[in-house]
Amino acid sequence: MAPEMVALAACAGACGALVGGNGVFVMYGFAGLGYTVMQVCGADPNLLAVFNDAVMNCFLLPCVIFNGACAAAGYAGAKGRFQGNDINHSLASLGSAAVLAVGALGGTLGYLMVTALNTVGFPADTGAVTVVAGGLVTRLLADRAQRNAGSDSMAGRLNEREKRAPSELLRNVLTAGTSFWAFQIVEGLVYAAAGTAAAWATGNTMIGFYVAAALILLLMVDMGFQACHHTVLIAAYALAQTGSFALAVALGLVAHVAALVLGICINTGRSTHLDPPAITIAGMSLAIFCLL
Repeated sequence: MAPEMVALAACAGACGALVGGNGVFVMYGFAGLGYTVMQVCGADPNLLAVFNDAVMNCFLLPCVIFNGACAAAGYAGAKGRFQGNDINHSLASLGSAAVLAVGALGGTLGYLMVTALNTVGFPADTGAVTVVAGGLVTRLLADRAQRNAGSDSMAGRLNEREKRAPSELLRNVLTAGTSFWAFQIVEGLVYAAAGTAAAWATGNTMIGFYVAAALILLLMVDMGFQACHHTVLIAAYALAQTGSFALAVALGLVAHVAALVLGICINTGRSTHLDPPAITIAGMSLAIFCLL
């Protein structure tokens, strides 16, 4: 493992804090699309190799830069200076070197973990597994800090905990009504079919993921867009493993619904962001790669 790549990962984590989690994910999406265009246009192989290693698999890799952003937000939330589950906004206005240092640490640990998982050949989307691990550690540490500070502290008021149990939240979403679920199913089918078709037409498992990541920009400007990168990626993985268009669409729909339910149950009113799409991708990719 090259020391310069570890240093680059640390810089990425700090930049994640400066930009915000969703913002850096949008950057990754556009970078991925640019990388794909460079490949199609026959760019110099050395340039492609450097771009792939330094940008796509280190600096803008979500489990590096996004992990840094989430860790920094969780730390700032625990200190009562920010809403710890906010991954839309920059933390630059806090003017805190400690926040940037935590972001750098999150990025570094993310890079080390994903590299280790890739080295041993872990049979899942190792980036998603790393994002989940980073999110769990951040939440555990932030929750502990806020408990120690007390509910009347600034951190407690900024990051007020959800009073309802996860079982009640789950019951509420599952009984949300026919119109709600009809829309979710149709939306999921559209995204899954689009992701499957894109992977089938191009032979590129990641192309739909790049597009979906770039479209997070619509979520950031509050246009009602619902994240779909997990849906299209799981559909593409299933297509690559089985060659079945129908099964790929079906599993993409399962991913869409799973992330929706997870998001409501694990993030509603919580102090940090634990990424539901990453949990979905990690769990379903493990099942797809091991069982199909």
